[in-house]
Amino acid sequence: MKNSKTNYPQRTTTMFLAIILSFSCLIATAQITAPEIQWQNTIGGSSTDELYSIQQTADGGYILGGNSYSGNSGDKTEASLGYSDYWVVKLDAAGVIQWQSTIGGSEYDGLSAVQLTSDGGCILGGTSYSGISGDKSEPSLEGDYWVVKLDVTGDIQWQNTIGGSSYDYLKSIQQTSDGGYILGGPSYSGISGDKTEASQGDFDYWIVKLNSTGDLQWQNTIGGSSTDYLSSIQQTSDGGYILGGPSYSGISGDKTEASQGLGDYWVVKLDATGDIQWQNTIGGSSDDQLYSIQQTSYGGYILVGLSESGIGGDKTEECYGPYDYWVVKLDATGAIEWQNNIGGSGDEIPYSIQQTSDGGYILGGTSESGISGNKTEASLGGYDYWVVKLNSSGVIEWQNTIGGNDYDILYSIQQTSDGGYILGGGSSSGISGDKTQASQGLNDYWIVKVSADCNGGTTVYADNDGDGFGDISNGIFAVDCIAPDGYAYDSTDCDDANSEINPGVSEIINGLDDNCNGVIDEIVCNAPTGLETKDLTATSVKFKWGYSAASYKLRYKVATTGSWTLLGPTGQTKTEEGLLANTKYVWQVKSVCNVDPKIISEWSAKQFFTTAPFKVSTETEIPSLEVYPNPFSNSATISFSLPEASNVTIALYDIAGRKLQTILDQNLAAGNQEIVFQRGQLSSGLYLLQVKLGDTMEVRKLVVE
Repeated sequence: MKNSKTNYPQRTTTMFLAIILSFSCLIATAQITAPEIQWQNTIGGSSTDELYSIQQTADGGYILGGNSYSGNSGDKTEASLGYSDYWVVKLDAAGVIQWQSTIGGSEYDGLSAVQLTSDGGCILGGTSYSGISGDKSEPSLEGDYWVVKLDVTGDIQWQNTIGGSSYDYLKSIQQTSDGGYILGGPSYSGISGDKTEASQGDFDYWIVKLNSTGDLQWQNTIGGSSTDYLSSIQQTSDGGYILGGPSYSGISGDKTEASQGLGDYWVVKLDATGDIQWQNTIGGSSDDQLYSIQQTSYGGYILVGLSESGIGGDKTEECYGPYDYWVVKLDATGAIEWQNNIGGSGDEIPYSIQQTSDGGYILGGTSESGISGNKTEASLGGYDYWVVKLNSSGVIEWQNTIGGNDYDILYSIQQTSDGGYILGGGSSSGISGDKTQASQGLNDYWIVKVSADCNGGTTVYADNDGDGFGDISNGIFAVDCIAPDGYAYDSTDCDDANSEINPGVSEIINGLDDNCNGVIDEIVCNAPTGLETKDLTATSVKFKWGYSAASYKLRYKVATTGSWTLLGPTGQTKTEEGLLANTKYVWQVKSVCNVDPKIISEWSAKQFFTTAPFKVSTETEIPSLEVYPNPFSNSATISFSLPEASNVTIALYDIAGRKLQTILDQNLAAGNQEIVFQRGQLSSGLYLLQVKLGDTMEVRKLVVE
């Protein structure tokens, strides 16, 4: 069955049939208390922002990734670069924004997945239609895989645009055991561009292996004569890979089994070099679409997707509504061990599954059903987050319906280090139901943290120093799911009178066992020396220091006031922009000598520098530069002439020299240029407009009426 082509990939699920089946099957439900909401955060700008991926970070916080159509508004601090951009947001453990990054080109860029990497940074994977523009450094052939590597502070380290002459949609990405990356998604391209194998049908599974710096190592196009839409890929414990998605192909091409119905789950196991080891086509008589697959701790695989099939083929249970969650457990060879059809009388669409620490499974998706079928809670709006916990045999232990009065779509769920769960998706609801914050725009990121599930209580430990780690000798007792103030779930603190000593901190050279691993000052780790600043301007500086370790942490702040800004560069230099003009700063660096366990030095001696004054140009540096009208109310035109093709950057600052937004950053052809700047949300007042042409810079005053 051939999918119709569109200009931009759609995230919404394609529903091929709407057959309402009304059947009943009994599923035993264990009585375990469902988790409670601990906190939530609605994050967005004035337009549409869609969160697709969330992960907990090593510091207990969270990294979020999705698409943004918003400009500088609401929680969004950077201007949009095109029709849609990647939007990455870092939260602390309490859900407060620490930093964010808008990444994109001039057209549509859609982020599907963000994954943490071993160096503390993250890898982003999605689809791009942008050419060289904004952050995009490579041209697009059509819709291409776009992979972006970020460091721990969200700065781009490298990127790669990978694709053929037609549509290639990257859906899943993971760092591999060799430090490289495995990519997977559907491809419509034949041999062209980076694609070295012919198309098997319409869309095929396209698997691409990269090394640690993003270079292509190998690829494999896998499919039958119709549409095969890869949605999930993961490296397996044997070094190979497990792939999963919906398939509409019969026996043809690489497909060795007949289709069961309209659409089937198609699971393919590859070895470490990308060759097929085995495959399994799983489905009923109608449409079944696989969205997520994970290897389990027992060596088998857990699958979840939507199903509208009744009993028939591989399906042993009827549907409760048009579309239900369908969970299938496979053994290590791909044979079905058990399955469970879960749903109510309306649509249920699952997007995420993960094995939990107790050997069970957590499912996350969206539901429009009220109390019916397996659903035990009423609907709160159009669609709600629906979280279902299964035991290791697939039996429902608890469930939770979370939402407001409009549409809330849960795309990503993960168990957290405290045994609870972090939920991430999109919400168009205002304050209503479970939602305690107003919407920022048309659709926002909605992050919900829920407590651990428990059956009759869980053990907690007195935490006298408030560092999140208790001491087993300081008293214990059993409570319900949430630890009260002054207690923690973890009992491994070795000094509960000192909050700077616990297993979550880094070891420093101070004569103490800081990280509670039983060893004092296990390695010598010296602070860097030779600190200096270079290339100092009104708003930027280059920090430099001598070698002492494999990586470093750097912090700086205004010398007299303010809080520290923490950076995590990996080399011996770091350039920082967005500083205040004519301002004195203090900075320090420390060495990170070991990552696991963390071993770091003390901070270096404080160093100081003062930024240059922000001077308005008195002479024309850039040919024919004009800004008109000035003052302006709604929009201003920036015109200039380029003697040759060049990169042009235009940025707006407040009068103190704080960067507000980047208006333009792209390569322009030679000749006369006109850039129209819209006022947007700017207040009336005086601003500074910086225009950079190669090494030439000019600053003009800009007045908004």
